[in-house]
Amino acid sequence: MKMKFFLISLFLLWVGITASAQRQQISTDYVHSVFKNIPWSMYGKMTYSYVANEIGQSVKDGPLFINCKINDKIDTYLDYRYVSLSIVGQATVNATYSNGNLNGAISSNYKTTGTQNGKTEIFTASMKGHFTNGVPNGNFVVNRNAVLKTSLNANYKNGILVGAYSCSLLDDDSRAVKYSGTLSQNGKFTGLWNLDGSKATFQNGVLVSESHDNYTTRPALIELSKKYAAGIISKKELAEKNIFIKTRTIYLGNYARIAIRRDSGIDFDEIGGYDFTISNNVTYEYLEELAGLTDAGIKILAQQMDKKLRGVFNEQEGAEVPIFYNITTPVKYAILNYDEKYCQYYIFMHENAQAKYITPQYITGTFKGGAQEVYISPKQLELLDEIADKYYAENPERLINIIYKYARSKGYSYTTINYLEGEREKNRELRELIDLQNDINEIYQTYLKENIPHKSNENIILWKQEGSHQIYYISKSSIAGFETVVKELNEKAKVAKEAEEKAKEDIIKKPFDFMVKNGSVTSIVYDEEFENYFTYDDRKNEYWRLDACKILKPFCKIIGYEIIETIDTKLANNKIIKCRLFKKGKKDTKIIHEIEVELNYGKLKLESFDINKAKLIEN
Repeated sequence: MKMKFFLISLFLLWVGITASAQRQQISTDYVHSVFKNIPWSMYGKMTYSYVANEIGQSVKDGPLFINCKINDKIDTYLDYRYVSLSIVGQATVNATYSNGNLNGAISSNYKTTGTQNGKTEIFTASMKGHFTNGVPNGNFVVNRNAVLKTSLNANYKNGILVGAYSCSLLDDDSRAVKYSGTLSQNGKFTGLWNLDGSKATFQNGVLVSESHDNYTTRPALIELSKKYAAGIISKKELAEKNIFIKTRTIYLGNYARIAIRRDSGIDFDEIGGYDFTISNNVTYEYLEELAGLTDAGIKILAQQMDKKLRGVFNEQEGAEVPIFYNITTPVKYAILNYDEKYCQYYIFMHENAQAKYITPQYITGTFKGGAQEVYISPKQLELLDEIADKYYAENPERLINIIYKYARSKGYSYTTINYLEGEREKNRELRELIDLQNDINEIYQTYLKENIPHKSNENIILWKQEGSHQIYYISKSSIAGFETVVKELNEKAKVAKEAEEKAKEDIIKKPFDFMVKNGSVTSIVYDEEFENYFTYDDRKNEYWRLDACKILKPFCKIIGYEIIETIDTKLANNKIIKCRLFKKGKKDTKIIHEIEVELNYGKLKLESFDINKAKLIEN
């Protein structure tokens, strides 16, 4: 038994000696600037241990201790006044590392005495907190009364703010902020909060009631907020009452970061730590009641809208009714705008937006902000939809008109609908005609790739423009008519293309025909028309005629030719013509040369007739 006890003791002693050998302690200088932009620093020593991890890197592991003697002087201007302050004191920091991460309790304290003109003031700062594997996990308390007054009491759960929270400090923009209340275990606002002077009550992350200055949430809105927070009423149902869900973010995580990293007296950049803002800038929802139309107001609007669409609208009669028109608005009847994010339909109530003001008797709720907007519920919108649908079904557009608008919006350079319909093809060049044909085909296929018959009129096709709320009403007869236009355009382009190909062939044949017709070298050289079909770089030189005769002589008298291939070059108007030239030999034999000559702007270059490069096929 004694032997067993002895062996266990020996083993534990060996383990302790081994662990001690593996962990190395180090002490380094520690300097921490206490205030941003103020020359007050702590100077001391930081002592910690480190071990080698599994890949041989040195990582901090074990206790951390910082001890600083403070003996400094501030001699500068602060808040536009000169300050000469002697500071004497001490600061300490205690923490623990595990495998390179802060792990366990962390605390800091400093206390200094500042002396100026014989008067003294005590400056203090302290922090207590807790980390788990480098992540804040537990209660963090910060208090400081040195120059900046800061207090924080926050609770973290695996890096997320939960539970009781309170802070009072100057933020990075020197603005005083003060927040206090409770967060749920998933980090949402709950219960009573002080939001920077405003008293607010939350339920499941939804603002239920709020009071500040001379404002208090109406009881009816409080009840609706509670129902929404409990999931009893939906966003769509609230929209029917002209009430919409908005969001707002409070930067609680950022304020906690300022208190811990700026005001705790610890240089986290030096010792390592945490950003303290991850997932902690808390967003909550709130209900906003906005101006809307009464049922009587929507009926009046519907009547005026119908008159407006049919062109019988009387400005005097509609002076009290909001009629909004904007050609860039992607809605089918140019009256309403739609906010997809909040499912809001609204009419601008501003003269710069070409709107008429509506009398208060037709408005419910209140205006919010500078822009006066009257919101229309989806249910009310159904009446306007019926009016617009009936009008456009009775007055469908021609497909040619819609495609013209679409073409213009896409940047096609069509200036008139007649241009698009193809009434000027006779005067168009081939390239312009083919481009128009391709554009029309593309737009046409885009417009008709997805369409449905109208519910009440099978002769009307509905087409919804991709990426917008625009709906087009197209008559089937105009579709058939436009298909005829497209077919005719395609045929004209085909004929024109064939004509161009023939013209290209003629351009190539003409100089060869000229050679066959004129026969001898001298007639080619001296004929006044030769420059229509031939060119020679040195034709102005006095020896040009002799050179030209010398070049062409081996190919005379040419009695025929055969174009084998036309080869394009890098130059647009320059081609290589691979051909066979037929020359009459002795006793009615044929001499055939195969050669490649150069055609430039419809003229054969004489210097390309190189007999040395010609291949004798038959003699």
